[in-house]
Amino acid sequence: LNQEQEEIEKKLNQEQEEIKKNMIARKAVEEEAHKQVQDQEEIRKNKESKKKKEEEEKKEEDRKRQIEEANNSKLYQEQEELEKNKIARKAVEEEAHKQVQDQEEIRKNKESKKKKEEEEKKEEDRKRQIEEANNSKLNQEQEELEKNKIARKAVE
Repeated sequence: LNQEQEEIEKKLNQEQEEIKKNMIARKAVEEEAHKQVQDQEEIRKNKESKKKKEEEEKKEEDRKRQIEEANNSKLYQEQEELEKNKIARKAVEEEAHKQVQDQEEIRKNKESKKKKEEEEKKEEDRKRQIEEANNSKLNQEQEELEKNKIARKAVE
């Protein structure tokens, strides 16, 4: 009976030992499962964080690209405006140059006309003086003829 009781106790102890081992094993499994759940949660959070960071980086890149495109567009518009201004300035300079040339031409024409008028006046004065001299000489000759006629008549 004692031996039977010892065996039962031994068996009971073994079962308790087995139960202890199982409980320890179950606890280890539960801890491992909990650790895996935490690891999975950490992985999920890291993925979300990485995804969020990538989205923010993409937004920032898009923003920078838009700013660059806007700047390039503005630069292009400014270059076009500069080109238009250059063309306009060149046209204004050409027009100013043309006006200067026209004024110079007008001045030369006025001078030429004045010079021609002065030469014509000199020529007219010269012709008038010659005509006056001729008329004076003709008058003297006519007077001389008249005197001769009178003298001839007196002689006859």
